[in-house]
Amino acid sequence: MDIALIFLILCTAGYAAVIALLLAHRRDHRQPLLTGGITLVVVAASFFAAVGLAHLSLLAMTALIAAATAGGAYGVLRGDLGHRRASVAAVIVMLVTTAASVLVSYLAPMALVATASTYLLVRVWISTRQALMIMSAAFGGLLGMAGTVFYIGVSNM
Repeated sequence: MDIALIFLILCTAGYAAVIALLLAHRRDHRQPLLTGGITLVVVAASFFAAVGLAHLSLLAMTALIAAATAGGAYGVLRGDLGHRRASVAAVIVMLVTTAASVLVSYLAPMALVATASTYLLVRVWISTRQALMIMSAAFGGLLGMAGTVFYIGVSNM
């Protein structure tokens, strides 16, 4: 594992932690720092576990990414969409992210973490429909950027 990947993982986990801290503080949660800290550890540990699994089996890493993205998307969307629609959306997000992660490795799940975190924050100020539309477009854009970055990185090897 190189330093750039560690930096990306820590930045992604840090971003999710800051969003969790802000949301916990906004909801008058008793310990927003604890919420942010737990988020940081869980997101970073998930990515480091995926990196560790990649050294053993790409299929196991892909299965971990699929399970984590489905669970994360369901958890983020359940409160706004209800059980049934959140389940369908989580399966779609899982399929797109897992398929993209085969091509761009860890960048696709990182794009999902950034998009889901931003969705939770944006959802405070605008309607669910508008937030979903904006974040779907942002997720597509981030996946496109991830593909471009990966292509540039591979072509310069």
